Amino acid sequence: MQCVTVATFLTIYVVVMIAKVNSLIKFRVTGGEDDTDGEFPFVVSLQYKEPKIFKGYAVYRACTGTLIAHDWVLTAAHCMNPDIKLVRYGNMSIPRNESQSFKEIVKMIPHPSYRLTNIHGMDDIGLIMIQKIQMAVGKLSAIDSKTIQGMKARYAGFGFSTTNISAYDTAPLQLGEGLVVNCPTMSNYRAHGPHLCIVPTCSRKDEGWAAGDSGGPIFFDGKIIAVISARDQIGIFTPVSPYLDWIRDTMIANTYVRRVRDDK
Repeated sequence: MQCVTVATFLTIYVVVMIAKVNSLIKFRVTGGEDDTDGEFPFVVSLQYKEPKIFKGYAVYRACTGTLIAHDWVLTAAHCMNPDIKLVRYGNMSIPRNESQSFKEIVKMIPHPSYRLTNIHGMDDIGLIMIQKIQMAVGKLSAIDSKTIQGMKARYAGFGFSTTNISAYDTAPLQLGEGLVVNCPTMSNYRAHGPHLCIVPTCSRKDEGWAAGDSGGPIFFDGKIIAVISARDQIGIFTPVSPYLDWIRDTMIANTYVRRVRDDK
């Protein structure tokens, strides 16, 4: 396929993606690149305290999140499994039993309107309060996703990046890139509430995301514009701009409650 114009590409590619949906359900950021430069140190892995057995191997990684304050992680609401107890950060190449870069989860707060629908969640966004991590944090963007349709965005995740399951828990953060598109209306599309859709670019048409990347960030101009929610015919994401007031108010209210409790 030749990349003639953005408009032509978007029209053709949405149709192609619908036809290829089954072939795209692969291990994670397929065809992506490792974050070898540590560009996004504030992207963290949400992990089980006790391993889950997957294809005979003990797996700890569950979802991805982003540190947006020293004690708050932004992720998808559907990632809020009570078995997820820890946040791991820093150098993931260190074997898990040799790393000290863990913080315990204090509280999980899904958006109050979150509902699990037929394909993915409505208002699929949430906050996790953790023990403090003294490191750089990600910045949220107030940009309306509709204004950047046809433009490139990047995404990051700690999900499966290899068929070698035994190496999964030491795999680095992977990065991908796609085009923001208008979410199509189709009979089996069940998007509810605000949503953002992304398709791969011409040069990276084999890239994708899947298990373990849920809750990971979407970046535009270096700031977080959405979190990974699900995959239907194309990538479905929850934009952060409609939830900025809820994010701010939730963090303020719960930080105050924790401070009062700790002072007692």
